[in-house]
Amino acid sequence: MTSNYPLPSKASLLQQFVGKTLYEIPLPAAVIDRAVVKRNCQRMSDALEDWDFDLVPAVNIHKTTEITRLQIGEDPEQVRVLVTTLSEAENLLPLLLEHQKNGKQVNVLYGVPVAPSQVERIANLAKILGRRGGNIRLLVQHASQIPLLQQIAQLGGYPIYVYINVDVSGGSEADVTGVRPGSQEFQDLFTHMERIIMQEGPVSLMLPGFYCHHENDRWVSSKLLEPLNDQLSTLLNVAPVQGLRFSVNASPAILYLSQVQTREPDEDVRAAVETFRETLAGVVKVESLVEVHDSAYPLMDLNAISSREAIGFRQEPHLLNPSDIALTILTEVSCVYTRRGHAGDLPEDVDWEEALISIGSSVLGQGERKLDVGKGMIAQWNMTPMPQRSLDAYDGWRVETERIAPECSVLRWHARGGFVQPLRLGQRLRVYPKDAKMASESFGWYVVVDSSRLGREDEIVDIFVRWRG
Repeated sequence: MTSNYPLPSKASLLQQFVGKTLYEIPLPAAVIDRAVVKRNCQRMSDALEDWDFDLVPAVNIHKTTEITRLQIGEDPEQVRVLVTTLSEAENLLPLLLEHQKNGKQVNVLYGVPVAPSQVERIANLAKILGRRGGNIRLLVQHASQIPLLQQIAQLGGYPIYVYINVDVSGGSEADVTGVRPGSQEFQDLFTHMERIIMQEGPVSLMLPGFYCHHENDRWVSSKLLEPLNDQLSTLLNVAPVQGLRFSVNASPAILYLSQVQTREPDEDVRAAVETFRETLAGVVKVESLVEVHDSAYPLMDLNAISSREAIGFRQEPHLLNPSDIALTILTEVSCVYTRRGHAGDLPEDVDWEEALISIGSSVLGQGERKLDVGKGMIAQWNMTPMPQRSLDAYDGWRVETERIAPECSVLRWHARGGFVQPLRLGQRLRVYPKDAKMASESFGWYVVVDSSRLGREDEIVDIFVRWRG
């Protein structure tokens, strides 16, 4: 239960921080721009609305009630959320019950296969939500797991909605979980579920549809549509009847669904766009319902915006850029190395600067992806102004990929021409992280600012306490 993961007092943190500025608080700190979170949530909602796709916000990156509230929106038709730990679900209960009291239907999807030790906790959640018409939705990927689901339904006293978790990787082992379509295991699982529903009716288990989660690791623009297309086409092919619900993971294509349907794509993605359009037409034809789960869009990070910038609609004037990243890590300059490069001192005719900051891989992470922009980029906050351009042409300070330790990292100046933004010892900087989840896990709370408050953009207006577990 949540009592096993005690949280700091929000009231105490509010008293300590609210009203101060980012220049006055201890370092390092995780900073959330509330205005950017709101904008990102609205962008995702707008992207799905034209297609009548349902959004199932995932909360596993930010782990806060306040950002979940922004993801759900002010007056939703239904409240849908995806959790990846039971602690997340338990911490969300007050917000979910609030929506139920306001007459909203609440559906909580637990996006991890059920383990035996979790049966009682899940049943308790099902009972609490079921009293007001809500439900818990679970995944199954093997017939041997069905008795656990029946036990949860019996203990909770309400029917359990079950998605069959489908592996859409095509045998590449890219997906961690799921039953492979067309396999004997898939046939046995579906037959077993069908038999229970026919024998017991909706009092025990209900089968709304299929679920998959396919991570995007394709950084060539012609491949970026494939994860979403793979998920929808696979579920479309395995669905035995019409009208099922397909629950798919968001990909870089999600924010550009309207352009995918109506705009002329770049030449290198034309074939992929046509294939995706055909898949969408097939989904509409069988009257399937599509729900999209995603955790990256409220905060964003360098990985997310770099993948979306390569989607293949470069004529689109509103491409995401670093200013769409709501999370920054506040740190300071520990040392400035004037005219020092990777190999030491530089010749007089070479301009290159380096500096040291007091956060490292424990916050910014390890590992590599393409479209590399280093481990982090320094925001233009508290810096000499310079023009902001597209990500692949970004000039400025970056956290060097190969010059990072757990507790500190080296910044290097990347720019064409002779202009160098000066840094000084003790100067406070805000770092756009490459991985928002990794960066967030080092902090127990976020300090919250609001860039829409002109003239008071650096003033702390709230604290979002981050759940544990």
